[in-house]
Amino acid sequence: MDYLTIINRRQRTRITEGEAAHIWGVAEGQAPSQFYFARQGAPFLVEAVLGGRKKVEHLAGHGINAGDTLMLETIEQAKDFHQPGSRAIIFTSPGGLRLYLSRTQALHMIVQDAAKDGHR
Repeated sequence: MDYLTIINRRQRTRITEGEAAHIWGVAEGQAPSQFYFARQGAPFLVEAVLGGRKKVEHLAGHGINAGDTLMLETIEQAKDFHQPGSRAIIFTSPGGLRLYLSRTQALHMIVQDAAKDGHR
């Protein structure tokens, strides 16, 4: 499942339920918990990202950092595109799209930061 999430009332992202489980924080009037248990429409203050440097960097790539306020918009079925039975290299967009590519396919990919290129 994917968690459609609004970050600081400005940016929308899609994270997996596994990623939501790595986000620790508190919603007003609730005990601290993982974002995995967040209530729809309730502000959730991120206190920490649970995990190592790679997990912190990965969620920062989605725009999620300690001190941010998240709001769960909705939960949807994950949107994946992959070839069953192959070892995949996974590309993930900030919007949550995941592409599972073979090594040969991945070698042909060019990744650009749209914000740096003047696109939004």
